[in-house]
Amino acid sequence: MIVMIVSSPKNYKSTTIRAYDVISDVYKKENYEPDFWLNEFKILLRLMKRNGAKVKESRFLDLGCGTGRDAHLAINTGMKYVGVDLSKGMLSVARRRVKRANFLEMDATELRLEDSEFDVLWAAAILLHFNSYDLRKALKEIGRVLKPGSFAFISVQKRQKGDKVKLMKKSVKDRKTVRRYFALYTKREFKRILERAGFNVIKATSKIEPEGEKEWLCFFVKNRKRNKS
Repeated sequence: MIVMIVSSPKNYKSTTIRAYDVISDVYKKENYEPDFWLNEFKILLRLMKRNGAKVKESRFLDLGCGTGRDAHLAINTGMKYVGVDLSKGMLSVARRRVKRANFLEMDATELRLEDSEFDVLWAAAILLHFNSYDLRKALKEIGRVLKPGSFAFISVQKRQKGDKVKLMKKSVKDRKTVRRYFALYTKREFKRILERAGFNVIKATSKIEPEGEKEWLCFFVKNRKRNKS
């Protein structure tokens, strides 16, 4: 995988979605680790229980669900799971993989969902695919569809020393070149972004992939927004 551009082209979103459509089958195999986020899910459950939430009755939104890898975490605890993604290819894999789930094709910046519809939200490795403008829109939508006082898990990739803030990554599958947009952050700057968007950061941790190639910043946040009636 090669770094191509250090900017945010106008068509960055559609380019990234097309890339995931192309690599969806390979992505399913290479990113299958079903329990990669298990510890983080357990932390989220503890926060919910301390807050008095009835886990088995909770509505769970998986934003950027991809191939449905994390769906079992919510389903196996009795939560009402809804997965959202903009890639048709990834959703096709998800629907084949997880039969007991509701998967919807939607843009995270324009969710066709009701205000305060969900009790908990999961956004693992999705918000790093947005430029600053669309990130603000996505966070606003998260605050809108998540009930006030409820929790969300959000992870983004950490920017290491020397990394560019924004980049396009190129990979090749069956001689087809695909590009995906990534925005990298430090813990401090993304925490500030979340707070400005209306969330209280309850806990922040980091997670290094087994190969040591990526470090993830993990944020457990509480929605302090009160939607207008």
